[in-house]
Amino acid sequence: KDGDESKTQSKGDESKENETEKKEKEIPRYKISENIPKTMKALVKETEDKGYILKTDYPVPVPAEDELLIRSFAVAICGSDTILYNWTKEAQTIAKLPFIPGHEAAGLIVGVGTKCRFRIGERVAIENHFYCGECYQCSIGRKDICANLQQFGHGKGTIYGGCCEYYTVKERYAYRLKADISWRDAALLEPLGVAHNACEQCDLNIPNTDKKESLLVVGCGTIGCMAIGVAKTMSVTGKIIACDVVEDKLAIAKQMGADIVFNPLKLDGKSLKEKILELTDNVGVGRIIECSGHSKTISQIFGCLRKGGCITLVGLPKEPLVIDNVLQDIIFKSTQIRTVHGRRIFKTWNKTEKLVSNKKIILDPLVSHNLPLSQFEEGYEALRSGKALKVVFDLTK
Repeated sequence: KDGDESKTQSKGDESKENETEKKEKEIPRYKISENIPKTMKALVKETEDKGYILKTDYPVPVPAEDELLIRSFAVAICGSDTILYNWTKEAQTIAKLPFIPGHEAAGLIVGVGTKCRFRIGERVAIENHFYCGECYQCSIGRKDICANLQQFGHGKGTIYGGCCEYYTVKERYAYRLKADISWRDAALLEPLGVAHNACEQCDLNIPNTDKKESLLVVGCGTIGCMAIGVAKTMSVTGKIIACDVVEDKLAIAKQMGADIVFNPLKLDGKSLKEKILELTDNVGVGRIIECSGHSKTISQIFGCLRKGGCITLVGLPKEPLVIDNVLQDIIFKSTQIRTVHGRRIFKTWNKTEKLVSNKKIILDPLVSHNLPLSQFEEGYEALRSGKALKVVFDLTK
């Protein structure tokens, strides 16, 4: 009899467990807007071949409990995206197949997981440095250089990037926009944050000081030109000198606020150091932000700095750096050397959004192409050929 009662109780417990499991399965783990399609357009790299494939029937994802579903509105591409496009050796170290490209992205929340605080209808931009939140770096507030860093738009931590109509992302990597800036400018907050971080690390934003420092920006691509614009808003910045080997980029650098621009290949036999000393009364510049990534040029810039000056390295050199006169150009100068990788999360985002919304920096000169995703080949070709500075894909077209 006792055995029969035990069996009955066991069956009852099992029935309750099944009922609980059934109810848990029925409880929605997310909430999404109406009329979200089942499939979408998406730019995808699934093989090691050069280029991407534009799919029109890619499945629209659903968010997990801690994720947002984003309707993509704008995504910007840059020089590093061409590396991924061509699937070079460098690309294979920073990305993992398969993936959807586009790490500079902004869009509208159209779905939220049950554990999310953000709401449907809010506008966000994506912090593409996916930090773990658990390592030593994260514990001391340096999520930007997390020891276990993954990356949006690179197949690291997610297959998604901004070059699709809908994507999911963990809420903690989304920056909630506060100002009514354009979708294009929202997507550009990501690279603008790199430029802002570089300027701050170069000690250009020291409060309560009348001291001014001359600044040399080397390399007038997107980050270099953004750094010029950001530097103009900072208290320590004096005269801004910019150099690049592409004349069109020098013209944009002027538009962004550079006082003096020159092509280092057209110095009539003078060295880069001689040119800078000529422009600074034989003292040297007080600050340098290096954005070219050109190893031979980087090796020369230490001679252009005054004693006690500061250099921030942003560009990514592909060859070893050789400093000819380490004692005179670095040690005896007490040179301050810094580097940046990304943005300070999310302090930099707050600052750059304010700069854009308050019209302290205008990004229009930087965007040479605004294209629908269907014309992605044109956008990548423009970057590859050097005809474009910044290409933005408008996902509403």
